[in-house]
Amino acid sequence: MRSLIFTAVLVAIAAQPAKNTDEKFKEDWDKAIELGKKFDKAEPEATEKALKKLDQISAQRAQVAMAKVRLDPSEGAGDLSKYGLSDHLNKASRAVAIDSKEFKKVARAFWGSEGKPDHYHLVSYMHRWGAIGIINRVLVLNAVENNLTPNQMTPDQLRAVKAAGGSSWLDR
Repeated sequence: MRSLIFTAVLVAIAAQPAKNTDEKFKEDWDKAIELGKKFDKAEPEATEKALKKLDQISAQRAQVAMAKVRLDPSEGAGDLSKYGLSDHLNKASRAVAIDSKEFKKVARAFWGSEGKPDHYHLVSYMHRWGAIGIINRVLVLNAVENNLTPNQMTPDQLRAVKAAGGSSWLDR
């Protein structure tokens, strides 16, 4: 009896129409944007707490790094991580990613290579995109647009793809 019920449940699940990948990507993209907004609301408090833990000189250095990151997240990214200000860095990096049509192409390619892609993967790519720097972003975009295999990439391009979160994409 149990196996009959289990089989019936499996048949019912299989009978449901699957979303096409474009619909699923759009749905996950929208969820990632919403999740990012939640992170953005929490960022000021997390930043304030992290700054309070620093001595005066480190706090001043962290403020300078935060100013750099607002202009370009790849500038000062290492310093922000060192000072416990990754929430601030992630917010700036997400903003760069969301404003970039090139990022969406890369995110779509990387997301599609994940075993079970979801909006958390997209948020992860967003957190990395701004932090890897413009030259690396260009290298990643080139690899995606030309559908390059690891053997076709330069060492710098391969490192950039990995830094952007594309390890699964490389294994496709």
